[in-house]
Amino acid sequence: MSNHIIDQERQGLWIAATFVIALLALVLSFVNLDRNHALAVGTQIEVLGLHDHITSVERKVNGSAATATPAQAPAAAPAVEPAK
Repeated sequence: MSNHIIDQERQGLWIAATFVIALLALVLSFVNLDRNHALAVGTQIEVLGLHDHITSVERKVNGSAATATPAQAPAAAPAVEPAK
């Protein structure tokens, strides 16, 4: 009597089947990585588009307020005198 779970005659078949299943899992993982990458890129594009839309609306709102009060100029860099 043998203590093996798989019969010796069918061991090659089981090894081949296991290899095929592992290969299928690897291919599916690569496909999933590609789909997740595409989804992340699409989401980032939408977020950037929404950000641009929000900033343009803020500019319009601030632009109408800026006509009432002049906008402050950014601080100028300090002038550096040439060495003598």
